[in-house]
Amino acid sequence: MTQSVGQVRLLREGPVERHARAVEIGACLAGLLLVTLAILAWSPLAPHGVADLRIAVTLSGLSGAWPLLRLGFGGVRYETVFDVGSQEVRQYRITAGGRARAVLTLPLGLVDSVHIDRGPAGRPSHLAARDAAGKRIHIGTAPLAQLERMHVEIVTALRAAPARAPRRRRSVPRAQTALA
Repeated sequence: MTQSVGQVRLLREGPVERHARAVEIGACLAGLLLVTLAILAWSPLAPHGVADLRIAVTLSGLSGAWPLLRLGFGGVRYETVFDVGSQEVRQYRITAGGRARAVLTLPLGLVDSVHIDRGPAGRPSHLAARDAAGKRIHIGTAPLAQLERMHVEIVTALRAAPARAPRRRRSVPRAQTALA
């Protein structure tokens, strides 16, 4: 957790984040291996059998490679920033090399609540927020004492945020029937 004037930042910490470079390299290598196998299915050295098998191997390899390559090149670390100055919550996905890409931007006025999901004894706790639509946003995992300090800072920032417009009714009123 890092605090500056008008901002509260939390970088997720966990086993995957601690070994981010190894996870990203492993995912890239596994993805490239699957792409290579998909290409080799069409080489002249491959046994000529049923064409459907080649198509299945190619599609399976490429569909398995896509999420691995996305994970490897996109990063595994997340940072959440509560910015009171710009009145928004931003979440970034960060690579081991330090490149950041915004994956979520939400006005502070649309955050309904922030709460701590306490883990069992000896396990880390989780800090989460809920937006106006009821969607849960995972902010970070850390020791309970750190999350409690973060929770106080975020609630203070939320109280300083301007009030949001009232929610519109989503349900359509029932039409009156002619018989009534």
